[in-house]
Amino acid sequence: MADSFVYHEDLKSLRNKSPLVVNICNLVSAGFTANVLLAAGASPLMTSWPGELPDIMEKAGALCINVGTLDAPQRELMAKAASIAAEKSIPWALDPAGAAASSYRLECCLELIARFKPSIIKGNAAEIIALANGCAREVRRLSRGVDSLCGADDARRSAELLSCSCGAAVCVSGKEDLLTDGNSFRTLSGGSALMSRVTGMGCAATALSAAFAAVNRYPFEACFNAMALMKNAGFAAGHSCEGPGEFAVRFLDEIWMSL
Repeated sequence: MADSFVYHEDLKSLRNKSPLVVNICNLVSAGFTANVLLAAGASPLMTSWPGELPDIMEKAGALCINVGTLDAPQRELMAKAASIAAEKSIPWALDPAGAAASSYRLECCLELIARFKPSIIKGNAAEIIALANGCAREVRRLSRGVDSLCGADDARRSAELLSCSCGAAVCVSGKEDLLTDGNSFRTLSGGSALMSRVTGMGCAATALSAAFAAVNRYPFEACFNAMALMKNAGFAAGHSCEGPGEFAVRFLDEIWMSL
């Protein structure tokens, strides 16, 4: 589990500082992602217009980029936002949603990683393997859309290689989460099976990692603590829920009551 002191200090900082987290978001999960960030204490701002980026990035504590509903204009937006984040040393997190199923998404992610060096990359096992190998076609059999058909441990070597090549903290999410900074590994268990039945749960986890990076200058620690919060809230919410609708509401409440 997360270091108790650092974990709680990060949560306190989120509540006290309420950092602005700019999101270029999966359209399917924008609302849920914003609600998770609000419940944790961050201030979410979703954007889809390149022209406003210089203004809104001026006060940003972190940036989250999610390729879950990628198109050409959004790709341009992502590159501009990541460029500003890199220029201003603003931590940013990348969610390569569906990168193992689509060469277009993978190409976009690889370009963002190579040019602008994210602080954190969080994806499922198939997505991380695709990023490390640089080819969606070779790992397509390991995924079904945005779902991985393999586990975090299958992506251990890929996560290590990816982290070493770009300097990001890499999280492989799943039933058990695996995190690495290229040198060390940590794992997280817990959560609930109902988490996979609520759309946007993984998207929210990446955005939450970005929020934690706004208050903790060590991306590996920030990501680990964010994922620990997700696992803890998921476990508590799922303890007596009968279905995903009830679970989604209780999950937000558990995030809110985490301090």
